[in-house]
Amino acid sequence: LNINISPDSQFALKYGITTPFTTDTKTEIEGTFRDMVNKYSSFANNLEKQDAYFTQLETNLTAQELIIFKAHLQQAKKLGLQ
Repeated sequence: LNINISPDSQFALKYGITTPFTTDTKTEIEGTFRDMVNKYSSFANNLEKQDAYFTQLETNLTAQELIIFKAHLQQAKKLGLQ
């Protein structure tokens, strides 16, 4: 899973993203988007833990980071990685 989002992309313009992000961009609290997707996916058999982790991300990530995380989840599902 490798996602690159530049600030001038359609996606970034649509969601007001002003800085570049990649799958390996590290957030201040939660690590890289790759780390977050892997951790979220590791809870696939425990929806309660998965929901709790998502709630934690909603609290700890910026609005832009949360949008990027959701994009990673969508792409992971498309690729059958989740």
